[in-house]
Amino acid sequence: MGIEIQRRALSFTEVSGQGMAEVNVQRSAALPGQYPALNQAEVQPILWAHGTAVVTSAEAGDGTVKVAGHIVSSIVYLPEGQGEAQVVELAEPVFEATVEVPNARPGDWAEAVATLIYLNAEPTGSKGLMLSGALAVSARTLRDHFVEVAESAVAVGPSKITVKTEDVTVERHVPLEPQDAVLEESLGHWQVGDEAQHRPCAASASVRVVGCDASDGKVVVSCEVAVEVACVQGSGRIVDILRRERLPLSITVVAPEAGRGMSARADAWVERASASVDSDGNVHVKVHVVTRPTLVAHERVNVVTAIQSETAEIVDVDTVWIVGERVVAEGSMQIDIADSVPVHAIAGAGAITGMEEIRSSHGYVGVTDVEAGEGEASLRGILAVRVIAEDIFEDQDAEYTYAKAMDIPVEFSDTVEIPDITSADRLEVRSVSHALAAGRVGASKMEVEGTVRFDLVAYRPIRVAVVKSAYTITPVQLDPYALTFCVVGPTDTLARIARKYGVTADALAAANSLSPTDALIPGEKIYIPAAR
Repeated sequence: MGIEIQRRALSFTEVSGQGMAEVNVQRSAALPGQYPALNQAEVQPILWAHGTAVVTSAEAGDGTVKVAGHIVSSIVYLPEGQGEAQVVELAEPVFEATVEVPNARPGDWAEAVATLIYLNAEPTGSKGLMLSGALAVSARTLRDHFVEVAESAVAVGPSKITVKTEDVTVERHVPLEPQDAVLEESLGHWQVGDEAQHRPCAASASVRVVGCDASDGKVVVSCEVAVEVACVQGSGRIVDILRRERLPLSITVVAPEAGRGMSARADAWVERASASVDSDGNVHVKVHVVTRPTLVAHERVNVVTAIQSETAEIVDVDTVWIVGERVVAEGSMQIDIADSVPVHAIAGAGAITGMEEIRSSHGYVGVTDVEAGEGEASLRGILAVRVIAEDIFEDQDAEYTYAKAMDIPVEFSDTVEIPDITSADRLEVRSVSHALAAGRVGASKMEVEGTVRFDLVAYRPIRVAVVKSAYTITPVQLDPYALTFCVVGPTDTLARIARKYGVTADALAAANSLSPTDALIPGEKIYIPAAR
């Protein structure tokens, strides 16, 4: 008599937790030794500053993920005396963040993304700078499981059993090696005078993933790159700023594991960006992008979830949990932005004249919290509208257009109804799009207006107890007037012995001064209590 089990090995990945945080950054930096000192006679010697954030490590702990990275940043500044403005790539200031990620634990695989919302540079003497800004950091943890489960069970001998099975779908995440790519683009023409090729330029860029497809042997990551270039103009003491959005970049990653039934997702970040102007005034940029794709393999399996005896034997099973998620709802949230700030709060020490006009404005959006409730989702975050204002500069030789870049930070939050979701569900922001604009309101205020749209998807955790092994137990009738002992076997537990003798596990534990969860030692004697 008995049960014969056909087993199979199963590997899958559980999304064990996620979290988000806003991180305020304030770091000191120094001009490299070979560069001249800042012109302290100028009210605003820093003409342009910009950067992007790069995550270098993410480590899971108990309920947290520690994230570390650096900010790739550049500035254009006026040197002491009457020298031409200098373009400097700053020593990469580091940042650290501790993101609360419920259910995370050491040993989990952690990943994080950081978005630099804005960066401000202020002089702190002739060679010193203070960088300040805000980052939105998101982190999540994944946990790999390797289990053996029963995919079929049959009775051996005279035993008869009923087997219950269930189809379950599990996901397995396969991280791939990061892949580099370079975007080279001509952005257009600048009227920069006869010595255009000698004018120094600085560039900064950001990238976002808009699509990720897995096919036979490869993963194709589709990105959009935004580039901002500042170039020294005229007498060498002003800059003009050129910006381009949504430059396409496709990155192909060789992945022999990729095949049918697989999907993929990816993160991407900018390692560095540079710009130059040729003798004809054409602006050229080169952006180095890194993407980190992950393959997601979906497997649907039929497993045994319960076995019952149709005869006198008791079927005792060992079970193991299979955990996963399924999409239960999708929704979108549109947040209207309307805010105004004093001009002096964003322009720093530099005065803004009445001649200046807003050439363009662009938004950076970071989510700092997203949470599912009963039938609703709440979200909050921070954005900055980067305003490029232009004016006219005249010297003895010519008239030039110059520009100033200013960041207007705005915090936002909202709630949207999404039927069928609960507070136990996990929410992810699938995509973000925005239309934002800024304008002058009189002489003293700047106003931001527009909308930000978030596409959300809700995942519900799934836990299925699956049979790993099964045994038949012949029940024993106790003599209520006799003392009964049993010798613990190698696979015996309190629960298994209790079922065999028809008593409760709590009563068996109490009779032997044990806890119901205590492990038993093979060969020891256990007293079996009987109701008299």
